[in-house]
Amino acid sequence: MKGSTYLWFISMVATIGGLMFGFDVGIISGAVPFIQPYFGWNELQLGWGVSSILFGAIVGAFATGTLTEKYGRKSLLISVALFFAISCAGMALARSQAGFISFRVLGGWQWDRSRCFRPCTWPKWLPAGSGEPW
Repeated sequence: MKGSTYLWFISMVATIGGLMFGFDVGIISGAVPFIQPYFGWNELQLGWGVSSILFGAIVGAFATGTLTEKYGRKSLLISVALFFAISCAGMALARSQAGFISFRVLGGWQWDRSRCFRPCTWPKWLPAGSGEPW
């Protein structure tokens, strides 16, 4: 029973990692009416502010493989969690346009880092003899 509880817990943690990006999209779409007047953005600046998370995801896609090989998956998962927290707090407390966009890029980078190596770590969490999840 301990193995299945552990597997359930790890599955929920991985699911939350995948949910983060969709949650961010929902939150930012609801925050747009407040962000635009706060920063005094025109439509182009607003579009860049909202979509800058995708730029971070592109950077993450290029950098994740090298970082994973150099530092390993476990240390990268820990750093992803830390930088996710920093990016969320930074976006909430941003006082400037550049600060807000920088934290959005950082959040996108972390989301893509977690997405890139999550499937590689999944088989390591399975109890012995349970086979591949797919």
